Amino acid sequence: MSKLSIAGNNLKDLSERLFAGYSEEQRAEFMRRYVTKTAIAIAPPERIRRISEDLLEHYRTRIEPNGFKAQIVVPNRLGAVRYKEALDALGRHDSAVLISKMHNDEEHYRPYHTSRTEEQEIIRRYKEEDDPKIIIVCDKLLTGFDAPREQVMYLDSPLKEHTLLQAMGRVNRRYKGKSYGLVVDYWGLGGALRDALSMYDDNDIEGMVHTDFKREILPPHLQAAHRAAINFFAPVPRVSRKDDYKQACILYLKPEDYRIAFDQVFKQFSQYLDMLLPDPRSVALCV
Repeated sequence: MSKLSIAGNNLKDLSERLFAGYSEEQRAEFMRRYVTKTAIAIAPPERIRRISEDLLEHYRTRIEPNGFKAQIVVPNRLGAVRYKEALDALGRHDSAVLISKMHNDEEHYRPYHTSRTEEQEIIRRYKEEDDPKIIIVCDKLLTGFDAPREQVMYLDSPLKEHTLLQAMGRVNRRYKGKSYGLVVDYWGLGGALRDALSMYDDNDIEGMVHTDFKREILPPHLQAAHRAAINFFAPVPRVSRKDDYKQACILYLKPEDYRIAFDQVFKQFSQYLDMLLPDPRSVALCV
């Protein structure tokens, strides 16, 4: 989690100085309307830069090597522009911003104005081609968007209830080589997710696991799958030379039904391993 903090002037003192001609009630209303978590979250470039560094490291090591795509969800259009600028500054120019355009938009929004045709072309390339690898949105493509190559969603937005669950559903579309979808939460949506899940039956949310999956649920599954893969070759006599034992294992897999059976066992192991890599625990669990 990226902690929010305010450095410098005390907000109450600052508001009294800036809005000296207004009543206490009016100043309180200004603070309520404009000094929000969203405004604070997207205001300091340092916070967005640090999150961008973190998500790019995760994407580069965990998602990109398998050829999958990412989506960043932010609270508003200004946040989308600032994330794009941060990614560009970090040397990743393979992202695209999809935001609504407004009449008399300020200059920093205009490079991201797209026509309906241009927007559809960006979406097509995201689904079918190599570039863009990452899309940044605030109000688009959260529901009803089907992009099977998208494996991870980086959430930095106060989504809630059905919008949150529908957004998370963007990463669960099946695709060759993709065994799971992942949502990385930078906003702190644990409570909102629990509230959202409570609105649905267990059958509706089957397969959705929160926070403790890698620490509590995944390790024993990975270990069991690893043992199953190793024990598949238990009938093969052990010999002193590694090359001889390897050749014996290859011969053991000569029958087609044995190869099919081992393929299923190994596929389960590799899927669990993929979920944990590059965490060093993945090696320790398989020793």
